[in-house]
Amino acid sequence: MTTAPIRTAATQQAIETAPVGTHGLAIAPWSPDDVYGVASNWGQDSAAVYTYSQAGWVRSGRQVADYRHRPSLALLAELREAMLASGDDDATEAAALVNDADEF
Repeated sequence: MTTAPIRTAATQQAIETAPVGTHGLAIAPWSPDDVYGVASNWGQDSAAVYTYSQAGWVRSGRQVADYRHRPSLALLAELREAMLASGDDDATEAAALVNDADEF
């Protein structure tokens, strides 16, 4: 069951430490300290996409064009990957979580 996440201290920290010149989405969907996020300069095809997890912000190896300039698609991919790793694959839940993410 999906519940609407609230902005946690960990989500706020992710937002505040996003790479300079980027914006994106962040959410703590299942635990207050377990934040997922994406950030980039979404207007530039070749800009690096950064992802956020417990390790902090890291380059994902993907570019903005890979996600059609849409941070929501990048976050959806991150959440789906996390769900698959845990043995779950509920695309509807992942999409609902993206809609609840904090934009920064």
